[in-house]
Amino acid sequence: MRFILAVSDDDKIAIGGQLPWRIRHDLKWFKMNTMGCPIVMGRKTWDSIGRKPLPFRENVVLSRQFVPNAKTFLSLRTLKVYLNEHKHAWVIGGAQVCHQLWKKGDILVLTRVHVQVDGGLKVYLPRMKMLWSKSFDGYTFSINKIL
Repeated sequence: MRFILAVSDDDKIAIGGQLPWRIRHDLKWFKMNTMGCPIVMGRKTWDSIGRKPLPFRENVVLSRQFVPNAKTFLSLRTLKVYLNEHKHAWVIGGAQVCHQLWKKGDILVLTRVHVQVDGGLKVYLPRMKMLWSKSFDGYTFSINKIL
């Protein structure tokens, strides 16, 4: 299982349920990596993408209640069974889902946005080893092995 996230320099991933930035290249990077694969998210992330499935990907939501238009898992246990059968799934957020699934992951594709975000939701990143990195004005793409 793989993770794909964008985080600020202070490890924030969202503020008020939305990304604190809009980087066209990062959105293209996200689409290129996740196209054709299941994407796994929490209910708040589902809400933040407009409660509509991202096209050409199976949209999987971990929630305490049924979510229309997505494959819903009501428990972490049943989601883990699904993930054992779908090795190419991408976890796209939010922070709670990431924390619950870090140990099952092997790769973290990370966009580091070089800003500080006041308030917002912090994600505690796992220990990792950088395998590849490319910097641009204001952000860095990297591929990391989760340790």
